[in-house]
Order: sequence, then C-alpha cells, then structure tokens
Amino acid sequence: MTQFWINLNFAIYLAVFGFALIRNFNFNIILVGCIYLAPLIPFGFTPETAPARKITSISVSSKAVTGMAVILEKKESPINAAPMGNE
Repeated sequence: MTQFWINLNFAIYLAVFGFALIRNFNFNIILVGCIYLAPLIPFGFTPETAPARKITSISVSSKAVTGMAVILEKKESPINAAPMGNE
C-alpha cells in the first residue's frame, strides 16, 4: 500500500510540475522542479525503506509545490525582468 501512495504522490507532483511549466516556462520553475524531482523518483523501493520513503516523498513534494506556487505568483521572474531605470 505504501508503494501506491508513493507512486500517486509522484504522479501528482509531475502533474503540478507540468502545469507550472506550461503556465510559466522559466529557469526558476525548471530549477525548483528538477531539484525536488530527484528524491521523488520511485526506485530502490524495499519494505525496509518504505516508511522513510513515504515521509520523504510527502514532505519533499509539499515543499516543491509551495515553491512553484510562490514563483508562479510573481508577475515576472527576476531573470526576465527589465533593467531598472529604462521605463
């Protein structure tokens, strides 16, 4: 049952990451998404590591979704912003 929840969490994360990329394709979304994606990939799953993997999966995905939501709230990312004084 734990494997199911980890896979479901991974699928939900991929859906949110895909939505964030469609909505605002920039370096910040890609960076945050890939950094948080690495520990969520469900491989190396054994019954001994199941509880730790479940806790890690849930905590990492919640932080990543929050981070992407904060980036999406901004009108423009700092990387794409116009230089100051050229208005």
